[in-house]
Amino acid sequence: MPAAGEAEPSEALDLRLPPDRAVVPAAIAAAALPVLAATVAGGWSPRATTAALAASLPVLLLLLAGARRARRLVAVLRADIDRVEAAKRLAHIGSWTLDLGDGALQWSPATATIHDLPPERVPATLDAWLAALPEAGGTALRTALEDAIEERRLFSTEISVQGRDGDLRRVWVGGEPRTDGTGRVRALVGAVQDVTEQWRTDERLRLLTSVVVNLNDAVLVQAADPSDPSGGPIVYANAAFTRLTGWPEDAVMGRSPTFLRDPEADPLMLAIVHRALEAGTRARVEVLQRRRDGSRLWVEQGVAPIRDDRGEVSHWVTVLRDVTARRAAEAELVEAKEAAEAGARTKSDFLANMSHEIRTPMNGVMGMTALLLETELTPEQRDFAETIRKSATSLLSIINDVLDISKIEAGRLVLDRQPFALHDLLEEVAEVVLPDAHAKGLDVAVEIAPAVPARVVADEGRLRQVLLNLLGNAVKFTARGHVTVEAAAERVGATEVALAVTVADTGIGISADKLEAVFDKFTQAEASTTRRFGGTGLGLTISRELVRRMGGTIEVRSAVGEGSRFTVALTLPVADEVPLPAPRLAGRRVLLAVPFPREAAMLRGRLERLGAEVAVEESGALALAALRRAHAAGRPFDAVLVHSRGATVDAVTFARQVADEGLREATALVVLRATDERRGWERWQRLGYAAQVTRRLRRADLWRALDQALARPAEGATPAPAGPAAAPAAGPAPRAASPAVLLVEDHPVNQKLAVLLLTKLGCEVAIAEDGRAAVEQAQARRFDVVFMDCQMPVMDGFEATRAIRALPGDAAHVPVVAMTANAMAEDRARCLAAGMDDYIAKPVTPAAIRAALDQWVGRRSGEAARHDDAAGAPPAPAASAIA
Repeated sequence: MPAAGEAEPSEALDLRLPPDRAVVPAAIAAAALPVLAATVAGGWSPRATTAALAASLPVLLLLLAGARRARRLVAVLRADIDRVEAAKRLAHIGSWTLDLGDGALQWSPATATIHDLPPERVPATLDAWLAALPEAGGTALRTALEDAIEERRLFSTEISVQGRDGDLRRVWVGGEPRTDGTGRVRALVGAVQDVTEQWRTDERLRLLTSVVVNLNDAVLVQAADPSDPSGGPIVYANAAFTRLTGWPEDAVMGRSPTFLRDPEADPLMLAIVHRALEAGTRARVEVLQRRRDGSRLWVEQGVAPIRDDRGEVSHWVTVLRDVTARRAAEAELVEAKEAAEAGARTKSDFLANMSHEIRTPMNGVMGMTALLLETELTPEQRDFAETIRKSATSLLSIINDVLDISKIEAGRLVLDRQPFALHDLLEEVAEVVLPDAHAKGLDVAVEIAPAVPARVVADEGRLRQVLLNLLGNAVKFTARGHVTVEAAAERVGATEVALAVTVADTGIGISADKLEAVFDKFTQAEASTTRRFGGTGLGLTISRELVRRMGGTIEVRSAVGEGSRFTVALTLPVADEVPLPAPRLAGRRVLLAVPFPREAAMLRGRLERLGAEVAVEESGALALAALRRAHAAGRPFDAVLVHSRGATVDAVTFARQVADEGLREATALVVLRATDERRGWERWQRLGYAAQVTRRLRRADLWRALDQALARPAEGATPAPAGPAAAPAAGPAPRAASPAVLLVEDHPVNQKLAVLLLTKLGCEVAIAEDGRAAVEQAQARRFDVVFMDCQMPVMDGFEATRAIRALPGDAAHVPVVAMTANAMAEDRARCLAAGMDDYIAKPVTPAAIRAALDQWVGRRSGEAARHDDAAGAPPAPAASAIA
């Protein structure tokens, strides 16, 4: 600003002349400069100035005439300067000036903004500026300034600037030196610009370029050409492309990539790429291509569009990856897998044949042993026979395990999903191990939660196999305590249930580091365990695979010395309920004389849910005392369930004491026996027992026994035993007194065994030694059932069955039951497909033959009538026969 009393300078670019501070318009001053030059050299003085102006008067007068025009020019220049300043602000450009004489530094406001410094912190010197920068930035700027001064040239550099928020910015600094008349640099003037975004973009571009250039995968970029079905000409190829194909970049530029295609490339894969190019989408395929030298290679080809600012596809990028080695390895794996499967099938076929050959003599060994045990034997002879039976059973178990694992490995395991009674299955598997468990003094119980449905859909036989394996292991590895089957369930939607069946024991347990190993083939928790307890080590392997095939899992929790818990988890469809007839026990009082706490608790819970009032005593003496107290109080028990095998319960002595004290008239006695004690019921009847339960873990048997006992006849009548022989009304129809049976069997020992078993069951037996003889006899005579071997000379059992089904009249409808040493699932299916009605695998047991007779002989006449209506069509197998 001018001092007080001084004239205000004009709006033009004015010049103040010392020492009198006279204001002269710049245009005039510029014209007068040549005249004034001489006086300037001699110093300023009023006299000198006046003389100079007088000398220049003609020129000055001429210039004054154009002053107005000059002012307009100045206005235009000022507008241009304003536009430049605005452009600098928009471009984030600031300016700076450094006076080298006094070191003064001047920044424009934009420069301060770029450095993110408030006005009070704007540096006034170069050193202050450099100190405000990060060390590397300050060093770079100082070097650039020194070089520019020394070399008197323009300079340009980029530095890092740290803002108040700690973020680093990239700033361009440029300038030039200003010299005086002597050529000496007096000042530096320059500009700064925030180039952070551009720098970041450049860094990303540099990084991307480096990635593409150094990528192991080949990269092609094509300019998009809608008229070219291959996408367009190649405009870029990286070094990896050359390494992969042998084609250098300059040899492929401008070409369509179709030259890479192998003539035998899959047209489907090429069509996928073409559709992607047409639609502007991505695609990934594997195609066959050729290198420059003509060799072939498999590549994984990925294609993706590159779009411009308008969203239009401007280019295509293709990434090629060599997968030749992987494809070759996959082909080798497929070949190896097929070879392994072929080997497994061969092994499976061999084992199936061996199984057949072993089962045939085993049938004789086990069958004859069973018959031997039913004869009068000395204790030593019975011990020998029992040893043979147990050894044969163990051998059969090993054969079954090996056969199952071979079927699994050969991929021949087929599941047969059918509705079945889940509660019955859980009770039956526990009943199977009950004799062995009680022989060791173990408590066995089945605990089924209320949410568990009565019927589900699954492969009943395979689930039974899994649970029997788990229960067998539990009994085998438990010396004292208990074994339980626990079932729980949660509904999954309206039609499925999440089922968890746990087999728990108090046995030796498994260490944590061996928990997974127990599921490995031929492995048990310890090698010494295998020697001590026996077994193939295949049971859990087979069980886990069976459960996995059913869509479930097996988990184990165990600790050494504390027992184990194996849980089978399955999600199964729920089948329609079939109500189980149960006795009405409301108001009835029942006493349990059971020495096993868990079994007693299970029985008590079942009876109480039916409304009974239940008391439990663990010994015969305590139970007798309870009977006396109840009788004396005038509230006798309606029934007493007495365990036949227990250290503290003697069912024989108990019955005699009850009779001696006159307590039997008011109270019915029911004996709880094991499945291996079905004979000798007459003895228990003589002792005064009204009913027996030989499968006491099964509710149906228990209900029948209670119904029979609580509705007992008058004293002296003969009650019937409750159990398998006393079937409910819904069971098979009663069979004829002496059923006519045709036995088709070529093996002499098996022939003899079957005749003995059938004869003991009251059958009249005819024998055919081959299929052709069987057809002839079936045509000549009416039989109630045919037991058919499958592998025989002259005509096998399958062909014979088909021939029987083709016979005229009633002969075509005779029930045919396969009795074969072929034990695989496909063998069962083959039998049923040939027209057979049922299937028994050798070694056969008396129980299996008895069940088949009960199943089919009683239906003979009714079946014949129905088959007549069906115009001679072969009968459809009953669900119970297939399951």
